[in-house]
Amino acid sequence: MLVEYIKEYPSLPEANADVFRLNLVKWPKGKVFDQPIDGLKNGVEVTYRFEDDSSFTVVRLKAQGLLYEQQADPEFFEEEVIRREKNRMILEFDRGIIRSVSSDSFRTDEWLKGYFHVLRRDIEKVLISP
Repeated sequence: MLVEYIKEYPSLPEANADVFRLNLVKWPKGKVFDQPIDGLKNGVEVTYRFEDDSSFTVVRLKAQGLLYEQQADPEFFEEEVIRREKNRMILEFDRGIIRSVSSDSFRTDEWLKGYFHVLRRDIEKVLISP
């Protein structure tokens, strides 16, 4: 089951700034791969995976800029080009069971209760630097 938290921003650099503020990775201090480190589209995607013999948990965090652009028929639309932009920070939390579970004994309500309990209890341990 995947839970997604999305926070909207006016621009991609603002979304990236919130991700960078978490200090989850070491960002280079100078130009790398012939790219300036302060480029407007630079970003970080962080993925954590925790797994044992019975279950797994994956936490993903990234900033994302989406641009939607479509040519419109001027006979039907006032705008010739419809353009929309979304900039956001996305936090995904995915948790699942690896081992077999008997459908007779599986209780969806109890599993969801445990799922959200684990999410609330541990998410700060991953996203907040000591």
